[in-house]
Amino acid sequence: MAYKGSLFQILNESGGLKGELVFDAIVSETHEVENKVTEFPIDSGFVVSDHVIRKNRVLSMEVVSVRHAFKGRQRDGLTAGKDNKIKEDFDLLNEMVQKGLRCNVVTILGAYTNCVVTKFKTKQDVETSTIMQANLILREMNV
Repeated sequence: MAYKGSLFQILNESGGLKGELVFDAIVSETHEVENKVTEFPIDSGFVVSDHVIRKNRVLSMEVVSVRHAFKGRQRDGLTAGKDNKIKEDFDLLNEMVQKGLRCNVVTILGAYTNCVVTKFKTKQDVETSTIMQANLILREMNV
């Protein structure tokens, strides 16, 4: 079930707040947390675990932006009130990937800080010309 857009704060290149990107719906979220246990073999016997390497958390989101938001669902954001909001959202997400701009995201299951959008994918066709349904993959940077 879709719900009203979550907080998606975009940071500028110096780390300050550039603004907020507001999606009209977040269709789904996928949260991935993983560690790698390093191992080394002994001359004879079994494999010994040495230590754990923390991997960056990964957040995958399926989001929707519409050209004109429904009444009562409009929120202030970087692209709010634009004539072609889906084009503005596309350009902003493209810039985030190309420049490696960081963002903070609040989801149903918690906050992700200092994230980078590593992949952005959308498909437009005759049936979806007034919306942008996109898949985002974000990696939280451990700094």
